[in-house]
Amino acid sequence: MSTGTHVNANDNFFSSRLKQFLLVAAAALVITTALSLRTDSLTYTHPDFNNPWDHHKYIWMSEHNPFGFHVAPFCWRVVTPTLARALPFDTRQSFFLISFISVWMTGVVLFYLARTHGFSKWTALAGMLMFFTLGWAAKSNLWNIWKPDPLGFLVITLAAYAITARKDGLFALLLVVGVGVKESVLFVWPLYYTLRAQRAFDPALALRTLLLAVPGIAALVLLRVFIPALNDNPEYIGGLPGSLTQVQLGSSAYSLGWAWEHVGLPRLQDLSAAEIFRYTFGTYGAVALTLPFFSIRRSAERFVRFLPFLVLVYIQIMFATNAERLLVIGFPAVVMMALGGVDAIGRVFGVNAKLFLVLFGVLILLMVVKVGLIVVPFKYEALLFLVFLAAGFVLDRLRRGLAHET
Repeated sequence: MSTGTHVNANDNFFSSRLKQFLLVAAAALVITTALSLRTDSLTYTHPDFNNPWDHHKYIWMSEHNPFGFHVAPFCWRVVTPTLARALPFDTRQSFFLISFISVWMTGVVLFYLARTHGFSKWTALAGMLMFFTLGWAAKSNLWNIWKPDPLGFLVITLAAYAITARKDGLFALLLVVGVGVKESVLFVWPLYYTLRAQRAFDPALALRTLLLAVPGIAALVLLRVFIPALNDNPEYIGGLPGSLTQVQLGSSAYSLGWAWEHVGLPRLQDLSAAEIFRYTFGTYGAVALTLPFFSIRRSAERFVRFLPFLVLVYIQIMFATNAERLLVIGFPAVVMMALGGVDAIGRVFGVNAKLFLVLFGVLILLMVVKVGLIVVPFKYEALLFLVFLAAGFVLDRLRRGLAHET
């Protein structure tokens, strides 16, 4: 009879998975902390705090009644203010904690999303670090801590993970919660079909995609029914301070028609190369948007699958004055396409994913060193990327030469 301790084979499996999660989470926590400590957050004493921006609405909702505010679209984004109100801290600390945890865990979930897309652990880790280099997705949300965006980004990334990990119940639940965070979370819905489909038209999958979205769409409708928008009610608007009534362009108006006339149409009429650059490289940077071109075929396939999501993301700027902050919501698609380039460079030039950790680490370090830097300027990022590729290529040639000699 054996007197040794019996070890279940599953123990090592779960221990390994837990160890991996702890290491990834720890790395993301260190990066988020460093970025946070080196960000001049939009707190009460910040010179920009008194500008009539969105944060005043969310602060009011958390300090009064998250369901008692009626200026759209802010009034329907009840989840973050409700969470802030429920936490046992003051308003600033609560919003900071929500933003911090959201940015941190978005990086972690992105690692697992990359794994479900078939990338190795090192490539997935490179994808996580890439997320933190996207200043409009990470550092910006540690600057303006009052927005629902960071929690919305986490929900979208979790929903994308739930699709590829085949966790349908979680996906449906995330849509329900997500529309109360920010309505743009619903953009992830078509991905259920496009990421799962094995052929152009799959009726059963289309029906399942529709059914899974029904609870989320119902939640979206109910929010608008039970929290009516009073933007056009002079009596209600007149009883609020100006910082709570301005939606965009100094107006309290909120409708698709008004937004198209005052935002979308002028944007199309004034479209220039500089604006196109702003909507692409200015949002995602040189590295993230260049990497997919190193793996055209695989990137093209992923692009087609992510296209409905990206189209919805880009339609936003036809109805809202913000650009980079709205467009960067497409980062899960951009990172997945970019990771195909990371693997391709490894195959062709011998620059494996581990070396990309150095590149992204340097970009993160630049944002840590310079407090006011939300994104690394394009020219510096592009130059750094070129130097990195050249150095990686030379190192690979040297390694191959030494191996041949021995």
